[in-house]
Amino acid sequence: MSAPVLQVKDLRVHYRTPNRVIKAVDGVSFDIESGERFGLVGESGSGKSTIAMAILRMIKPPGTIESGEILLRTDEPAASAGSGAASVVAPPVNLLKLPEERMRQLRLAGVALIAQGAMNSLNPVVRIGKQLLDGMKDHAIRLSRREQEERVRELLDSVGLRREVAGMYPHELSGGMKQRVVIAIAISLRPRLIIADEPTSALDVIVQRQVIETLRQVQENLHASVLMVGHDMGLMAQSVHRLGVMHAGKLVEVGVVDAIFSRPQNRYTQLLISSLPSLTRKEVVPEQPTTRGENL
Repeated sequence: MSAPVLQVKDLRVHYRTPNRVIKAVDGVSFDIESGERFGLVGESGSGKSTIAMAILRMIKPPGTIESGEILLRTDEPAASAGSGAASVVAPPVNLLKLPEERMRQLRLAGVALIAQGAMNSLNPVVRIGKQLLDGMKDHAIRLSRREQEERVRELLDSVGLRREVAGMYPHELSGGMKQRVVIAIAISLRPRLIIADEPTSALDVIVQRQVIETLRQVQENLHASVLMVGHDMGLMAQSVHRLGVMHAGKLVEVGVVDAIFSRPQNRYTQLLISSLPSLTRKEVVPEQPTTRGENL
């Protein structure tokens, strides 16, 4: 078995307030294998999005990463002993130890984010084609005008969008189209790890399925790994290989999706699964008594 693309070890993220310290992430550890889709699910405030931001080193004050390791395998060739020596794969890098400039270069190129709100992620006054190229320019990738046009068309094609979208502004696109553009930006530098933070929360169920299928296709084409963050157990069941359940800053259960849903071990996991609507179980809501003279 190949080495994991991502290893999170005993991660702790705290938020310090004048009155107390809030342990948003409290000793969380997990691995993500090459080509794997791993889900983190839990209620709001459970710490799942904080983990995503910690991996990207984007925790803002009063939050601090107290301790732990976040190891990312970039597969960059290590320096060889001599010119004739065969190149070897470098060991994983600890993202928490990197200088800020090095971490900035790894964002998008090594680990990329698909943010929750596509409209807030896109510049409303810049055409889509230019926004697809911004990350490349920021990473000093120089392309000719023709190469830029070809790369933009390739990215739009990869997420199922017409090439004409390159000349449009975000407000001219539907919610699902905007989310596909955000996916295209995230894969523009072919990262090893894609973090999808609630990527379908503002979309209807039909578009949700289309966006998740688009994400699955581009992930498989890139042979990348995906960390999917969300609260929808049903969506996770259809989208990921393994699932981790977050509760009060702790990872309370991890397992293959089928095992989690068929034999949940943790009480909180059982409650999450029981909250899913059932197509076979009918619940009768007791009739409420009415008061005489009440307006109906």
